[in-house]
Amino acid sequence: MDVENGLRAHEQGRLGEENLRLSQALQSSRDALAECSAQLQQTQAANAELSLALEDLRQKNNELVAAQQRSEAARQPYEMPFDLAPDGYLVTDRDGLIRGANLSAARLFNLPRETLVNTPLAMFVSPEEQPDLGTWLMRLGRLDQIPITEMVVRPRDGVPFPAAVSLLVERDAHQQIVNLRWLLRDISRVKQIEAELRNSAEHYQLLVDRLPAGVLVHAADRRIVLSNLKASQLLGLSREQMEGKTAADPIWQFLREDSSPMRIEEYPAERVFATGQAVSYQLVGIRRQTTGDLVWMLAHAYPDLDEQGQVQRTVVMLTDISRRKQVEAALQRSETQYRELYRSAQRQAREIALLDRVGLVVASELELPVVIHKVVEAIAETFGYALVSLYLRQGEVLRLQHQVGYDSVIAEIPVSKGILGKVVRTWKPVLLKDTHTDPDFLEAMPGIISEVCVPLFDRDQAVGALNVEAKEAALTEADLQLLVTLGEQVGIALGRARLYTQVREDAATKAVLLHEVNHRVKNNLSAIIGLLQLQEDYVQGEAAQAAYHTLVGELVSRIQSLATLHDLLSANAWAPIPVCDLAERIIEAAGAVVSRHPDITVEIPPSPVQVTAKQAGPLALIINELATNSFKHALPTTAALHLSLHIRQEAGQIELEYHDNGPGFPPAVLREERQGAGLHVVKLLTRYDLRGKLHLSNRQGAVVHLRFGAAGHEALVPAPTGPLSILGPPT
Repeated sequence: MDVENGLRAHEQGRLGEENLRLSQALQSSRDALAECSAQLQQTQAANAELSLALEDLRQKNNELVAAQQRSEAARQPYEMPFDLAPDGYLVTDRDGLIRGANLSAARLFNLPRETLVNTPLAMFVSPEEQPDLGTWLMRLGRLDQIPITEMVVRPRDGVPFPAAVSLLVERDAHQQIVNLRWLLRDISRVKQIEAELRNSAEHYQLLVDRLPAGVLVHAADRRIVLSNLKASQLLGLSREQMEGKTAADPIWQFLREDSSPMRIEEYPAERVFATGQAVSYQLVGIRRQTTGDLVWMLAHAYPDLDEQGQVQRTVVMLTDISRRKQVEAALQRSETQYRELYRSAQRQAREIALLDRVGLVVASELELPVVIHKVVEAIAETFGYALVSLYLRQGEVLRLQHQVGYDSVIAEIPVSKGILGKVVRTWKPVLLKDTHTDPDFLEAMPGIISEVCVPLFDRDQAVGALNVEAKEAALTEADLQLLVTLGEQVGIALGRARLYTQVREDAATKAVLLHEVNHRVKNNLSAIIGLLQLQEDYVQGEAAQAAYHTLVGELVSRIQSLATLHDLLSANAWAPIPVCDLAERIIEAAGAVVSRHPDITVEIPPSPVQVTAKQAGPLALIINELATNSFKHALPTTAALHLSLHIRQEAGQIELEYHDNGPGFPPAVLREERQGAGLHVVKLLTRYDLRGKLHLSNRQGAVVHLRFGAAGHEALVPAPTGPLSILGPPT
């Protein structure tokens, strides 16, 4: 029972709680219903307002429809040209989203126009160029358009192609971007044509480069627009250096045929532009800037005329003829040389004839007036000199002795005046090519333009002057050299005549005559040397000149040694002379002729050994040959040449030991298998003139031992019975 009561009580409690919750829920429902009623009233008021707004919207919509219809009607005339335009047109928003496209754009992108709308333009640009497209869109805030550029368009399911793209920005009244208008043009064909043109130009350039002549093409404004490889080689400039240059550019150095600078209007291209006519075979020289050498070319220039007959370009072709010019110049030089050789041969023949006549006069005549008369006449007759005169000094006055060709003469000239006075005072010959340039010139008659005057010597004194003057062609160095030689001969004649006069007056003058003869012998030797050296100028060809120079050098050396010996004997009155003095003078003379090398030392210890005048001749030639051999063969092999000569006399025998520090004698020479001309001369002089013995060896250079008998002592070898000595009969 208690349990049931408990359950009943529990059930009642639960029902009470449930009723309480229901009462509360009912109250909440009543409150919500009241709130809903209030909201319903508000909604009804809003619906009334919405109805009014909707009615207003319908009216505005009707107005918009009408405006759209009017807009469509106005746009209709432009729709067809826009769609049929050959280039693609796109309209996008600020971010590149396509809003509209024409038919050409649809064909380019290979998509219908409807599909293109709302499609990003970047989808049709290659990935490599999408950053450039983004850059353009970012820069639109500052720009109203972007110039034409190129990009690669990638159509759907198509082959990418190059396109020329331009962009125009459309803005509203507030400068805000409304639309972006794009123009696209397929330039595939243009690119193909450009490639073909490049290939054609390269092929054309290759053909032009293979031409053997240089080619330059000048545009109407004179600029060089084309050149080939040969032109670059001829002108010494690269194509880059020549491109764009005109004739007035200082880079060119064109020359005429006479090598004088060419004026700009004489240039082949400029002549064509000026006349409109072709230019052919114009000889042009150019001095290359890079090397400085001169190139000669034949130029041909041709005009290219437009429809109005105006020169629109000029083509210049250049052919290298430098080799031909060189051959022509060589032929001209050869002809000039042959003519000069012929004239020189004629002149030499006249000189020889004149010297022979003068020598005959000098040898055959002793009377001074006769000698002077014949010499002056011979000079005028042989060489055709129109005006010849000879003056002798008498105190401080020069008096005329004889003349040829003068209408009026100056009989006396003070030594202090005129060209003749200067020559006598200074002892130096004078060549006056233009008499108007020297205030000392004294005019004997009008019209004289040139003068040669040489001193005449007697006993080492200037005793007169030989004078030649010209009224037409100017006198030359050759005339001067000839008169110097003649002056020496005349000097000899003067000396002989004077000595002859003295001999006739007083036999005691024999010693003086001997002295003068010795002096003139030296002059003769000098004249021979001078003539040999003068002849060298007329030898043609390098080989002949080298051979002649070597031969003359050897002859001059030997003649000089004889002249030196003659001086020494004359100074010693032909008495016995010390060998050491003779050797020093001979070696010094040989060195002056053969070499002037500063690093040459000569060691000759003092010695009392003497030789007679008869022995001095061959001994001087032997020493000269040995010294010359050292200068020729030892000097080139050593930095400092040292020569030594030791002299001694024992038991009536004179011994000489000559030594140099050169390479020594070749083995074949020591074995006597071969020998040069100089060594052959030494052996002949030793055997036939000194009747001595010669021994050759090497000891840190060449060594020569020479032994011969002193004067009054027995010779080492018997008198020869065979060939004569080179100095005369055997003794």
